[in-house]
Amino acid sequence: MKFQQVDENELIHGKKYKIVHHFNEYTATFEKCVLSNPVLYEFTSKEKVYFHYVFSGYNPYKYYVPIFQRDRIQNVMERRTLNLILQRITGYPTFTW
Repeated sequence: MKFQQVDENELIHGKKYKIVHHFNEYTATFEKCVLSNPVLYEFTSKEKVYFHYVFSGYNPYKYYVPIFQRDRIQNVMERRTLNLILQRITGYPTFTW
């Protein structure tokens, strides 16, 4: 599974994120953002509630969203199956579409 980094301004309420802070790494769900100084981000997981205080211009936390490969793998399998069917219909073993 791959992950893509997301800016803190693009966090979506109720979505699960992988959070990295220096050497600590955990998964939690974004709950809310309180705009104050410092900005407060609230995340929850099964066992804890996490509060991230971010001062202007510096955020030591990195947020990542998972990129699922399921759709890409399914498309590759469907294309391979279609090529096998067309190879049998045409009789040419090197035929590809």
